[in-house]
Amino acid sequence: MDATSQVAAVSGISSRGAEQKTQFSLEIHAVDGGDTTQFRAALERQMQQKIPAIKPDSHSLGSAIAGRATNLASQVKQDQQYVSKLLEQATRTGDSLQLMKAMMALNDYQLRVQTISKTVSKAASSVDSLTKLQ
Repeated sequence: MDATSQVAAVSGISSRGAEQKTQFSLEIHAVDGGDTTQFRAALERQMQQKIPAIKPDSHSLGSAIAGRATNLASQVKQDQQYVSKLLEQATRTGDSLQLMKAMMALNDYQLRVQTISKTVSKAASSVDSLTKLQ
């Protein structure tokens, strides 16, 4: 089978149509052993050179999001510790006012965690939608 028939078989058109429309030539060059040696030497020189360290972009969107997420996680942990402390005090003393304060703090904490969860869920689905569009 000649090159024209191979193109016709791959492209799905008849070999006669392929003969009429295009003809191509393929040049194959032998690989010289010296070329690979030169390439390896150049690659080794490149690898041995000291490449200056690239400073991370501290003003990127990713670093801003990561910084905010870290900050938010530490705030939520502090809120959890505060609510836990209030609940322990309220149960230890049995004071109804302390118990009411602890329940209000627990309610605020729960609302904050649910809001964060909903926001993160929406952001994740938005990022997923954007990546599907690309």
